[in-house]
Formats: sequence, structure tokens, C-alpha cells
Amino acid sequence: MCGRLPHPCEKGGADTGPSPVDRRKDGRKHHLAVDLVADVATKALTSAVVISGDSDLCPAVRRAQEFGNGVNIVAAFLPRRESPDLRKLLPGSFTIGPGRIKAAQFPDAVQDPATGQTHQRPDKWRASSKVTIPHSRDHSPQEAQPGM
Repeated sequence: MCGRLPHPCEKGGADTGPSPVDRRKDGRKHHLAVDLVADVATKALTSAVVISGDSDLCPAVRRAQEFGNGVNIVAAFLPRRESPDLRKLLPGSFTIGPGRIKAAQFPDAVQDPATGQTHQRPDKWRASSKVTIPHSRDHSPQEAQPGM
């Protein structure tokens, strides 16, 4: 994440497409690309981790690298969602293993220490015994062994 503050969620009209300032709308990768370049150009960050395997981000990464500014940029790929082009641009990149993804899931319940109120994790956030890896344009969904 590039450290952008929330912006007004306005759209210029039905024919203009996704709003460039509304982070809830489609076009998230474009927001990421613009924010990355802007934040590197303005020295608003010292490091960035791009969690994506989308090679459409390569032009933005190249532009950010042109600014220099000593910013370290790496990509973190999900299993089977790696981009050879991003990896070539960002050789320090790595793949997040399915076991680490599973281990990072929220617990079933969390208690707020200030109020004592217990919050339950939504069912759709619950991990199954098998980790399902989302598919990309080139792959169908795959199952992976936990613990990788």
C-alpha cells in the first residue's frame, strides 16, 4: 500500500468509467500504479511491496524506478500467480507460500480488550482444510498442500 489518504468518492458521470479517487471501484491496479509512481516521485515512502502478479503494473514500476530516490520496490506473488515480467524488473521478489497464507488467517473470534465485546470472523473468511489458490487468467483453480 502506498500510503494514500482517503479521497472523496465522486465520479464524473456514467460515461467516465471508474473514479480515479474511489478505492472501492474497479480499477484498483490503476490506483496502485498511480499511487506507487506518485509516492516514489514525492519521496513519500522508502520501500514498497507490490502484492500482485499482474504484469500490467510493469510500466508503473519502471517509471517509479526511473525516479530513483533510493526506494526499494519488491513484488510478493501469490502461489501460481507470478509474473515473469515483474520478477525480472524486481529481482528481490518472492512468492508467499500457501502455508503462510493459511497461517495468517484471522482467528474465529477476537475480543476487544476495551469493551469486552467479541467479534466473530465471517464464515466466508474461514479457511478450509485445503488451501484453494485463486486462478489467474492462465490457470484454473488449484489446491495446494498446507505448510508450504
